[in-house]
Amino acid sequence: MSQPILLLKPSWLAQLRDKHPGIAAEIDPALSESKWNLNVRSVGRGKSALRYLSAYVAKSAFSEKRLDGYDEQGRIRLWWTDSANGQRKLMTLEPVEFIRRWLLPQQ
Repeated sequence: MSQPILLLKPSWLAQLRDKHPGIAAEIDPALSESKWNLNVRSVGRGKSALRYLSAYVAKSAFSEKRLDGYDEQGRIRLWWTDSANGQRKLMTLEPVEFIRRWLLPQQ
């Protein structure tokens, strides 16, 4: 792993804590100590980036066909089915909330 990528980890964590303190407070502190890295290569924008991320979501209720794209503010749109009446509905999430729900380990 290259030195610039190693240097990004503390910076990324600090930015997460500064910009999203509520979400950062919910993350297990042990994750800061564990060995992980950031993949900093570009994977495109919008739907192509969401497709790339969805490949890393293992055995969840999330699949690529649920993606509807993103809006003008960069929020992610995805479909979900209401279990009460079986209707499909469109949900809009901030990117950080999308990551929190589907990409971060659940406690």
